[in-house]
Amino acid sequence: YSLLLRTNIFSGFSSFLLVLLRKLTNSFLQLLGLLAVEVNRFVRNNSFHCLEPYHPVHLWS
Repeated sequence: YSLLLRTNIFSGFSSFLLVLLRKLTNSFLQLLGLLAVEVNRFVRNNSFHCLEPYHPVHLWS
């Protein structure tokens, strides 16, 4: 009886986790899309030279 109950709880919990993971993945993908659009606009505006001091190469040296 207790084993059955435990299995039931576990399956419910794992399905809940799956739904949560899917939602998180969806929002993450949406965020990535927004970020890509912003980066695209930034590159198209050709204002890369103002980011030059923050380039990793400059940070390491």
